[in-house]
Amino acid sequence: MNNKKILLLSLGILCLGLIGCGQLTDQHTERVSALGDQISNQNGNNSNTNNSDNEEVLATNKITLTIGDPKASLSPQSITTKCLIASQSVNIVADVPSFLTFQACSDIYFNVTQLGKIEADGSIKLKIIYNDLLSKDIESIKVKACMLDANGLIGQKEPQSIIPLEVKVVDEKPYQDLNTNCAELKNWNAPFTQGINKVLTLKLKGDFTHALKQQYKGTILLKLVKEKKPECAVKWTKAEKAWPFANLTFEHSFGFVFKNKVWLVDDIEGFDLAFQYSNDGKVWNSGPQLDNGGDYQEKIRTAELNNKLWLVNIGSTLTDDPTDPEYYFHIRYSCDGLNWSKTFTPTLNVTPQAQFTAFNNKLWVFDKGAALSSTDGIHWTRETSSAPWTDLVNCVVFDNKLWVTDSAGNAWFSLNGINWNQAPKFPAGDLLVYNNKLWIIDQDEKLYYSTDGKTWVLYSASHDWDTPGHLFSIIFDNKLWIIKQPNLGTETWYLCIK
Repeated sequence: MNNKKILLLSLGILCLGLIGCGQLTDQHTERVSALGDQISNQNGNNSNTNNSDNEEVLATNKITLTIGDPKASLSPQSITTKCLIASQSVNIVADVPSFLTFQACSDIYFNVTQLGKIEADGSIKLKIIYNDLLSKDIESIKVKACMLDANGLIGQKEPQSIIPLEVKVVDEKPYQDLNTNCAELKNWNAPFTQGINKVLTLKLKGDFTHALKQQYKGTILLKLVKEKKPECAVKWTKAEKAWPFANLTFEHSFGFVFKNKVWLVDDIEGFDLAFQYSNDGKVWNSGPQLDNGGDYQEKIRTAELNNKLWLVNIGSTLTDDPTDPEYYFHIRYSCDGLNWSKTFTPTLNVTPQAQFTAFNNKLWVFDKGAALSSTDGIHWTRETSSAPWTDLVNCVVFDNKLWVTDSAGNAWFSLNGINWNQAPKFPAGDLLVYNNKLWIIDQDEKLYYSTDGKTWVLYSASHDWDTPGHLFSIIFDNKLWIIKQPNLGTETWYLCIK
């Protein structure tokens, strides 16, 4: 072959399949109960195997490369391609749980005709299939690569002699050093609406400048990593971008959570309801626009019942006809938040301060001293006209009970919506439910929680904004979000809650 010597590295095609895919045979994989522990035990305390607290290794593939002649003796004339003539081998070990599949075959070789950095002919084909659409703790899925034990292939007779390697994803990232610090080859950010199904083409490059006449050996570690959402500190954080509203000059701008999305509703001068929605509170999509009742001071409420979202808007009829009811009550429902059906409009004549919720397979409306219920949104029954309150600002379902509060913090609870018991006084403010707790953000924007509706614990007392008051608050993605309106425009702040 004259001076042309070819080094064949049997790396080839690496396939990763998640959830519902086939399994490897016993000769290719070892079942492990604690993947991270096994890696740590096999490789000691090398920093490249350590992951941050919010990262979890889903699967690994270790590729051990052996090149060169183990019988060769060292000589002064070391820098020559002849040192790379001898036999070579590749040993691949996959560590994988039952929902992953690894498979490898040969596809890479180096044409070593000169010293210096030589790019491999061929590639590693890396296929990733990821179908976990339900986990809420995922920030991203990553593919990482690093060398174990040293920053390249190690000389077996002279360990100080190293052949460095580089790796890249074709048509995406440039070459990166393949050393003991893991290189990130690919990153997919959550949420995954359709899963991940991707083939990556990886190229390798070797630096043979310092190659000596001996055998070299090293192990490449490929990792599939789940980055978890970081634990939040109990501190208000200003969102990089405020949530979008077309109109925030009126008090009835509204938000709710439905189908794992956060939704915003703007009232366009009382004549239209404009919707926007987001999966993460960052990227927003335009939703439907619905006709409205004509009162730009109307109130909007939502409740979820029978896999439907029910939306009511209550406002003044703005008419001089004494036979007309003083207030209108419009009710709609949707199965997805995008397509809406309007029911027959009942004549309830409740005020815009009325509260709306779902409880015990019924829709409920609570107004001044009154409680009304319905199973279909059309036919309503007045359950009582002697409820103990005169004004209401909150209504939630917690601990299999209805809870209502007024503007002064007086609170009542009921097991059936008809008979009411007074609870100890609540902090006055917005009442929400999350993670088996009642939460209140009060008029000074301090945050409290209670596990029983009796004893309240201060969760957060400080914040970094200057303008008091907020338009509304909502719980989404393990965070309490508030929308503020300092001067012109809006600000969105969030606080992680547990």
